[in-house]
Amino acid sequence: MKNNKILIIVLFVFCFTSIYGKQSEPILSKIISSEISSINGQANLSGYLKIGDTATFLQNPIFRSASIYTISSPELINLTGTTKFPGDSIPFSIVVNYPPTNLPFFPVEFEFELNILTNPTGDTTIHKTEFYLFFTPYNSIEAWDKFDFPEVKRNWLNPDIIADTTRIYINPSSIPVSNLEEIVRQENDTTKYDWEDNFRIIRINGLAYEILMKANPLDSVTYYSSFGDDINNDPSHAPLKTFTGIVKGRLTTTIENDLGQIVEIPLTGIRVELYDRDALGSDFFEGDYTDSNGEYSLYYRKNQMWEGDNVELYLKFLSHTHKAIYEIFSTNAINAYYNVMTYQWSAPENAGEMIRNYNLATSSFHGNSKPEAFRVTHWQTMLTIILMLMMLILVKNYV
Repeated sequence: MKNNKILIIVLFVFCFTSIYGKQSEPILSKIISSEISSINGQANLSGYLKIGDTATFLQNPIFRSASIYTISSPELINLTGTTKFPGDSIPFSIVVNYPPTNLPFFPVEFEFELNILTNPTGDTTIHKTEFYLFFTPYNSIEAWDKFDFPEVKRNWLNPDIIADTTRIYINPSSIPVSNLEEIVRQENDTTKYDWEDNFRIIRINGLAYEILMKANPLDSVTYYSSFGDDINNDPSHAPLKTFTGIVKGRLTTTIENDLGQIVEIPLTGIRVELYDRDALGSDFFEGDYTDSNGEYSLYYRKNQMWEGDNVELYLKFLSHTHKAIYEIFSTNAINAYYNVMTYQWSAPENAGEMIRNYNLATSSFHGNSKPEAFRVTHWQTMLTIILMLMMLILVKNYV
């Protein structure tokens, strides 16, 4: 009886620390995000290590990049064989050499590894640090830390889809500045019609990303005038058409289980939203949550003005779980929900049933979506449910 009581307390504490706790790292590293004003074959970056636990550096850092680049850091190499202690802060520099001609169109990822021995556990740990370089079309280099890069107010285009990656000069003054601000959410907000996350996008030829702009408010004239494919209201188009259909599918991801097997699992309770992409924005059609098998079903019937023969549909999966069941969600720096957005497809007036299945680990999504947010949401949710059920069973037996 006493052991059961102790176990209940342990499970209760673990249940909440599994959600709110943060594992301490023996060392933390950061590349200082910056912009380099010239392209001359060498990029000089700076960063620092913060020691959280006594750490001995066992070997020289291992740098990883495409073969046309070389990376060096004398400060990191000099750490080999030394021991650092909690609270130590170690600045370092990184030099990236690159060919100044035939520059890449898209951002380039770099990585280095540090092999350390931690005390007092004596565990050997591989610590990885990632950063990005973007060779801009206005002749500068942007350096981004791994954690800063996803928070940039841009939607990076997908390298696997974009055919024309010809570099051309773009005057930076011709690129609009994103006007996104932090989204203020109330505690009981839902995503049933979360228009603030429905950002407008500006695309410029020769730019590797789209600029994200504020969504149009639902009660504005601009919002309603953005519907339809023809922003000039060409009278050759029928003034009003009714589009109907049902979009069904399943949301899954692929993991390696405890037996080392690669298995596909459903993602449960994730918000799914269906949109029609128009000339100036997107029109919300319908929303749902994935069920216990990861399945969803979205029926829509929409009267569209100034639309062509088809609506251009796409799905958005948001990292916000079902409020009635779960309390876990993930947001970025401006408090917008992380999401993955599918590529659009065309649907006629009476489209019937359309099957759209997606796997977060293997499917291709639009832009720089971050499917990792969903795996975290899913596993935290499932862990919480399992632990709570175990608690209820133990409490019942105890009583």
